[in-house]
Amino acid sequence: MTKINKIVSFVKIVHNFIKIRRSISHHKDILVLFPIMSWNSRWQRPQQIISRFLNFNYLVLIISAMSSGIDSSFRNYLKLIKHAQKDPNGVVNLYLFSNSQYDMYSDILSGKLLLDFTKQIEFTIKTSKKVKIYFIVHWPGWAPLAIELKNKLKGLLIYDCMDHHFGFSNVNPLIERDEIDLLKESDFVSTTSQLLQDKARKYNNNCAMIQNATDYFHFNDSPPNGELGFLIDYPIIGYHGAINDWFDFELMERCSQRYTDYNFVLIGGTDHPDFVSFRNRLAKFRNIHLLGEIPYHSLPGYIAYFNVCLIPFKINQLTNSTNPVKFYEYLSTGKPIVTVNLPELEPFKDYCYWSRDSDEFTDNIEIALNEQEKDIKSGNRKRLAQENTWDIRFNNFKSLIEKLS
Repeated sequence: MTKINKIVSFVKIVHNFIKIRRSISHHKDILVLFPIMSWNSRWQRPQQIISRFLNFNYLVLIISAMSSGIDSSFRNYLKLIKHAQKDPNGVVNLYLFSNSQYDMYSDILSGKLLLDFTKQIEFTIKTSKKVKIYFIVHWPGWAPLAIELKNKLKGLLIYDCMDHHFGFSNVNPLIERDEIDLLKESDFVSTTSQLLQDKARKYNNNCAMIQNATDYFHFNDSPPNGELGFLIDYPIIGYHGAINDWFDFELMERCSQRYTDYNFVLIGGTDHPDFVSFRNRLAKFRNIHLLGEIPYHSLPGYIAYFNVCLIPFKINQLTNSTNPVKFYEYLSTGKPIVTVNLPELEPFKDYCYWSRDSDEFTDNIEIALNEQEKDIKSGNRKRLAQENTWDIRFNNFKSLIEKLS
C-alpha cells in the first residue's frame, strides 16, 4: 500500500470513528449485546426483543469477534472502527479483532485475548457524557468480557438465559463455569423456562421468567406463497425451526412410515455434525421434503400450507428447559399443533395435542388432521397467541431492566 493510500485509509477510519462517537453522543442509553449467534441469522428472541429498543432511541451495538492478524497496539484499535457497520435494521455491528482464531462456543475468553477485547470496546464507547450502558449477554462464553466491562464502565449487566446451553454437542463444558460467574455478577437475569429459572435463582435473587412469544400479525392469516402448491393433493404436516441436537429424526421416520400418503415438510437449516447422515436417511422417504433454511419474512407463506404443525423433539435436559418459539408462532396461524411432552407446554395441553410418547405423537397427527370443532379451537389458539406477543415480552423486559438504576 502506498503512503497516500495509507493516509486515505487512516482518514476513513477516523471518520467512521467520529461517526460512532457522534452516534453515542445522541443517545443517553446504550445496549451492548453479546449474542449467541449472528444478528442476521435466524430472527428469533434476541432480535425480536432487542430491535424494539431502537424505537425508544437506544443505541444498539452488536459485538462479534473475528481474526484479523493485526497486533494489539493502541493505534490499531482504530482499525476496528471501519468494521462497525450500520445494519439495515438500525443496529451497529462492532467487530473485535484478535491475532488468533476465536470460537465463541469452544474457546474460553482469558489472558491477552480478554484484555484486547476489553480495550477495544472500552475505547469505542467510553465517553465523558453521562450515558446509561446495559450489557446484555445471550451467550455465557462472553461472561469474562461482559463482567470486566461492567466493572470498568459502571454499566448494568443483564443475562437473558434462553437455553440449557450445555445440552448442545458443540459447546465447551468449561463455559459452564463462566455461566455461573455470569449468574452471580448480573444485575438482572431473565429466563425462558421454569427449569432455567430454578437454576438462576440458586445464584441470583433478581430473576424473572420472560417466556418466548410470537409476532402475531406476521404469522396470522398469511396466504400461501405458491411454493408448495405441488403438494396440496395430500395433507401437509409441517415443521419449521433449526434442525439440531434436539430434533428427533427417528420419530420423523416413524411418522413418515405410518402416513405414507401425507407430505412431511421440514423447514430449517442445521449445524448438527451428523445431519448429512440423517438427511440421507430421510431422503429415502418420498413423502419427506427438506426445504432447508427459509428467511423469517418468508416463513408465513409456507406455514400457510400446513394442515398440522409439529414439534418433534427428543426429550432430554436441553428440551426440558425449552420454551419453543415455534409453538407461539404456530398458535398465531390457528392450525392444530402436535407436540412431544415438553414441560413448558404442559400448561397449554388444551391448545395442542400434547403427546406422552411416540405412539401418541403419531396417533395425534391423524386426530389433529380430523380435528373436531376446528373453528372454535382455531380461534382459541389465536387468542392465546395474542396474549403472548413479542410486544408484551419486550415491555416486560424493558420495564424490569430500567428499574435497575
